[in-house]
Amino acid sequence: MKLMVAALILASLCSCQRSSSAETSAAQTATPAPSPVGVDQKLTLSALQNAVYCTSLDEADAPIKLTQGSYSYLSDDQGTEESVSLEQPMAFGDLNGDGHEDAVVLLASIKGGTGHFWSVAAVVNDHGVPVHYASAPLGDRVVVKSIRIEGGGIYVDMVTHGANDPLCCPTVPKTKWFTLYGTSLHDQTEGGA
Repeated sequence: MKLMVAALILASLCSCQRSSSAETSAAQTATPAPSPVGVDQKLTLSALQNAVYCTSLDEADAPIKLTQGSYSYLSDDQGTEESVSLEQPMAFGDLNGDGHEDAVVLLASIKGGTGHFWSVAAVVNDHGVPVHYASAPLGDRVVVKSIRIEGGGIYVDMVTHGANDPLCCPTVPKTKWFTLYGTSLHDQTEGGA
């Protein structure tokens, strides 16, 4: 049991690191390990709320472990609190073609100021254990209306800022489209942003 826990932690930590193109290529061609016969363990909200995620909370994209959906720490000598929280909405569906229901979750990062930086995170189901594969930023103080998985693609319906919008008040509806490619999310939205 201890060996299994250590392997899962190592896998979570390794998925946070940026992979080279050779590693990404290997990840794309790897065949997923089969589940035990008759077992289709689903990801639970509790598992997602207590999983390890890699965020841009610090410059190193270091892994953090959420506890009941949140993580916070003091970032400097002045006691600036930074935090990450798992938010709604989220979506469930197969992201990597292995037939298991994966998840896409919404993470909010607050870095001690007024900004609320949102990102979408692809979480692969490893026999009921959530493994964070990749994230993509959505912006500061955007409003995420819905997330869905269709045909392996991730679609985020949101309201973002127009050229003259104050940061508090985005007004431009937009749908962002991402695909999971190895261990990264690729923005497929027209114009790429």
